[in-house]
Amino acid sequence: MGYNLLKHNEEMIAMDASGISLCREVGFDDAMGIADWLEDPEVRMHLNELPGISETIREKALNCRLPSYTPLFSSRGRFFVIRLNGKAIGYANLLQKGPAHEVVIVIGRKDMWGKGYGKNALNRLLSHAFLEIRTDKVLAKIKSRNSRSLNLFKHIGFSECGPGEDTVCLSMDFSGFMKKAA
Repeated sequence: MGYNLLKHNEEMIAMDASGISLCREVGFDDAMGIADWLEDPEVRMHLNELPGISETIREKALNCRLPSYTPLFSSRGRFFVIRLNGKAIGYANLLQKGPAHEVVIVIGRKDMWGKGYGKNALNRLLSHAFLEIRTDKVLAKIKSRNSRSLNLFKHIGFSECGPGEDTVCLSMDFSGFMKKAA
């Protein structure tokens, strides 16, 4: 599926030199790919997704047959498909939590782990959250055993706001974002 940046700029955070873009539009193949990633035990062990979510995604996608599945994924926040040169490799979500937004970043394609695509997507999502949505704070809840994600968020400038039972809560406010951007 090709995208015309001039015509659909409201649906995409434009592609950069790395080939990464965040797209609001979710197609049938995207929905099925997300369900596949959520069934992979190696991917799932790092996520806070509810059990059975992949079956729910498949059922809704197969029964709805919409031209776009964006409303199914965006009901709780701003959902994006992370694309590398037009091909889905993961997803991101910004969920409103009072005056803050919780960020979720998933690189579902394991062959893309450790290549900087999550960092690129997170930086783009932070810019969107602080500069376009104008949120006060961005939160992240990361499983404590997910050292790769914890290191990424801390390296970008998030600080711990409290441990959970098996998750770590991290946050970044606008001033922290501006320090990072400087």
